[in-house]
Amino acid sequence: MEQFVETSALLESRAFLVGGLHFVIAAAVTAHTLMTKRDVPAAIGWIGMAWLAPVLGALLYVGFGINRVKRRARRLKGSVRSVDRVVTSDISSEDPIEHLKAAIARITGQEMAMGKVAAVLECGDQAYPQMLAAIESAKSHIRLSTYIFRADDVGLQFIRALARAHRRGVRTRVLIDGFGGGFVRSSAFHHLRRQGVPVSRFLHSTLPWEMPFLDLRLHKKSLVVDGESAFVGGLNIGDENLIAKRPKAPVRDTHFRVEGTIVRQVEQEFDDDWSFTTGEEAMGTGSAHQESASRGPAARTIVAGPDQEVDQLVRHCHI
Repeated sequence: MEQFVETSALLESRAFLVGGLHFVIAAAVTAHTLMTKRDVPAAIGWIGMAWLAPVLGALLYVGFGINRVKRRARRLKGSVRSVDRVVTSDISSEDPIEHLKAAIARITGQEMAMGKVAAVLECGDQAYPQMLAAIESAKSHIRLSTYIFRADDVGLQFIRALARAHRRGVRTRVLIDGFGGGFVRSSAFHHLRRQGVPVSRFLHSTLPWEMPFLDLRLHKKSLVVDGESAFVGGLNIGDENLIAKRPKAPVRDTHFRVEGTIVRQVEQEFDDDWSFTTGEEAMGTGSAHQESASRGPAARTIVAGPDQEVDQLVRHCHI
């Protein structure tokens, strides 16, 4: 009887400790969620999981609910001040167009630039020839960022073109996502490395605390050549984007060729991603930042990425 009483007391003590630990962990998750999550449904979901699934809920939150990507903000220190100055002056005006400009400046965090869409390119059939031609004619800088970069027929064309540009002295940088570009092995990455082309993989690591499997990915697809033109949109690099070849699983995406001083903003965003990944400084600007390139409609870039606020439009729609 005494042994039974002692066993019951021990079980009660352990249950009390486990319950107390669960309370502390769930409370910590709740506090962190309330302080960092602006998406109300997501916050409610994470808090509910933390309380209803002891330990497991907290582990899932630590693994999937926290964005650990922190952007180096050296460039933003200056641009934020200038944007705030523009916003303040614009809001003082009674012109509704100026108010719209102020709202967009606050949403994007970018100053006004000039740019135009020079071409709308459907799938790789239209985009790849122009992109490859731009790489072949590059004189000073090439910046290529992509989520998927296959080493198939079209991928090898890009690899050879980038290698030739690098050999003739063009400063070339290629950034491939560490998961979409092949987590276990990225053939395109290794091909470029063997050719001496500076290339890196965004957030790629086999160490679990680096969280390579989570959706903190680089989904930007951009090619900037000499600062004169930028190819941006939804197009990755792979044979499945060549509809004329009738691939088994065709992918239909659209790319845009843009020109003007807006290209500099695309360059800056690539440089931020490259510096975050490699620790290296920016390459410098291309040759397009001339007076002739400043003609065109007013424009700003809207940045997407794993460290960007997903609810910028919602938070600033009251302006």
